[in-house]
Amino acid sequence: MPAMTEERQIELNNVLQLLLERPGLEAWARVCMSLLSLTEGIERFMDDEDEFPHRELKQRVQSALSADDPAVALLGIAELRLFEYRVMSEEGLELWHPLEESLQQFQDRHDGRTRVWRAFRPHPSRDAIRRWLLERVSETGQC
Repeated sequence: MPAMTEERQIELNNVLQLLLERPGLEAWARVCMSLLSLTEGIERFMDDEDEFPHRELKQRVQSALSADDPAVALLGIAELRLFEYRVMSEEGLELWHPLEESLQQFQDRHDGRTRVWRAFRPHPSRDAIRRWLLERVSETGQC
């Protein structure tokens, strides 16, 4: 899947460039990198390419940058559809938490014996995702 990795990297670079060009949004670039790193590979289970995290993130960032308060609008990242996907271990029925462990780490820990489905409800909750985003952004003193 080298083409996907290359496309993903190009989209991430575009997102980073957009955020780094705007004073006060540098921390959001770091948060976006972290989020895409944690969820890398989930697109293999998505049917709609528009839902791919790197594509949807780029669209949300572009939209947020045209808002009156881009920092507040960037909280829309919590609406990414990737959070509607569940990954569960076949043994032990442990659910992947996309903000605490990368998908790759989770799958490695379970020797790839996982199941994936779309629940159409976020996991964790949108409020928990927003809190995670704000905590990561405020770690650098930017908001």
